[in-house]
Amino acid sequence: IEPFFTKKLNYSKIVLPIHSEGLIIGGPEPDYSSFKNDMELYNLLTFKLETSLNQANRTEFLLDFLNRFKKFLEKKQNKD
Repeated sequence: IEPFFTKKLNYSKIVLPIHSEGLIIGGPEPDYSSFKNDMELYNLLTFKLETSLNQANRTEFLLDFLNRFKKFLEKKQNKD
């Protein structure tokens, strides 16, 4: 996504305030109307969302596994 932002957006205009310290303020205004039919942006966002959802699913699976493994270890410890 960053290369798209570099080409089409003014980062200092959209950055979250917590990250804005030390940035150069000003520069050209982005043409937000050009995003409406931008296939590159649409695909970048779609791929990013797909990746984020897959990562969230893997994290959930790992957390579930670790919780089950913890319970298994606790049962083993209590038997001994």
